[in-house]
Amino acid sequence: MAGGEFNKIFARIANLKIQKIQGKSMAYTIKEVENRTGVSAHTIRYWAKRGLFSHIERDENNVRYFSERDLQWVALAQCMRETGMSIAKISEFVELCKLGDSSIPQRLEMIRAQEQEIIATLQSYEKALKVVQKKIESYEDALRTQKPDALTLGNDERLQNYYKQERAYKSLQDSASGKKKLAKESARK
Repeated sequence: MAGGEFNKIFARIANLKIQKIQGKSMAYTIKEVENRTGVSAHTIRYWAKRGLFSHIERDENNVRYFSERDLQWVALAQCMRETGMSIAKISEFVELCKLGDSSIPQRLEMIRAQEQEIIATLQSYEKALKVVQKKIESYEDALRTQKPDALTLGNDERLQNYYKQERAYKSLQDSASGKKKLAKESARK
């Protein structure tokens, strides 16, 4: 077989491969995925090496092609990363997904655990936001009343009151949970 003939056959096979990939659904290059999802090509390649996208197809030049389904996986991985889930945990989630419906309880457990972490983070941010807002109010009052002492650290009445309220609330919560624990222990006896 002449070299030119071989090249023609190889080109046809390569073209068929690309058509096959595209036949599943729209096929996207990594750059197109980057543009559509906002996730950098570098990150997508890294995630692919870590096994998050095991079903991505490649052409004869080793170029990755992503389907619509792959785009959804990239978006899910990005969402999970934004919530603080580790790549190892996402990889574990992907492996569970490959097992099919039998792994739904484990997947649900993972997602619920992540939800709890998100809630804890949000609560932490809400507390920090309250402190910042109290500080803004103090500075605005200091500027309005022209009391420079209000701008010094430790001399902020609003923050002091806020912290007192927080401590009182925490103490109330602790005593309530302590009473619940005592009630449970006495119920066991």
